[in-house]
Amino acid sequence: MTAALVGILVDEKKINWDDPVVNYLPEFEIDDPYITENLTIRDVLTVRSGLIGGDTLEGADRDEIISKMKHLKPSGQFRLTQDSVNLHYLLAGQIVAAVEGKSWDEVVKERILVPLGMKETYTSISSALPFGNVAVPHKEITEEINPIPWVNYENYGPAEGIVSNVCDMAKWVRLHLNEGVFNGKLLFSKEVCKELHKPHMVLKDRWRNFFNPHAVMMGAGLSWIISDYRGLKVLDHFGIVEGMVSFVGMIPEKRFGIVIMTNRHRCDKPITSLKFTIYDEFFEVLLAYNR
Repeated sequence: MTAALVGILVDEKKINWDDPVVNYLPEFEIDDPYITENLTIRDVLTVRSGLIGGDTLEGADRDEIISKMKHLKPSGQFRLTQDSVNLHYLLAGQIVAAVEGKSWDEVVKERILVPLGMKETYTSISSALPFGNVAVPHKEITEEINPIPWVNYENYGPAEGIVSNVCDMAKWVRLHLNEGVFNGKLLFSKEVCKELHKPHMVLKDRWRNFFNPHAVMMGAGLSWIISDYRGLKVLDHFGIVEGMVSFVGMIPEKRFGIVIMTNRHRCDKPITSLKFTIYDEFFEVLLAYNR
């Protein structure tokens, strides 16, 4: 959702995809002067700064995390290596907050959750828990699947803070399949949708094995992984936190999307198998319809 928020601000001509991060976050710095000065919003949303890994600094607030990024030295190649999603989308979220003069949480509620009627979607687990009926995360411990406490990722909200359900996330999928329009209301333009959904860098084979081993091409969009399956463009996005894995997939040309949510740690491989089963069933229905 953070990339879409950036797109909304691009529509409003408040920012541009290729503006340097330091234009909006002058305190931003990493242990490489060239990257510090030249890292753009597009680079951030494509996750290609060259930063790999890093301590999540649990308990630190968003501004403190950014202030400590100056100690991080890129170990990957600038604009050629993709990794460490959390830090990148934290930066993007703080750019949104700086431009709008309010927290990322407030902006995502005003610009996305309320317009889509996502009434059971929250920007942190701490805001969701008081309402009850929240799934319990699970993890394999000593060969048994056990419930574990929720980890509070509030400081990385723009990267992995959204807590939702299938019905609400289906509205999010509909927005993308309708190129930024939901129930007749424009949230972002077709031009922004194209930027979100097109590849901005080619991904290497290790990503193909994770997302789509059948793909001929695989690239990084703005928060989406783009590949092909049975001749059609496919968009994927995984959300992974401790004890939880979620997935959103779309075939825009056919206006088809799926949402899968689980409360077990590291079950991305079963989800990948399930998504292809669903895609194959969809294609069989499509073939039968066209006969």
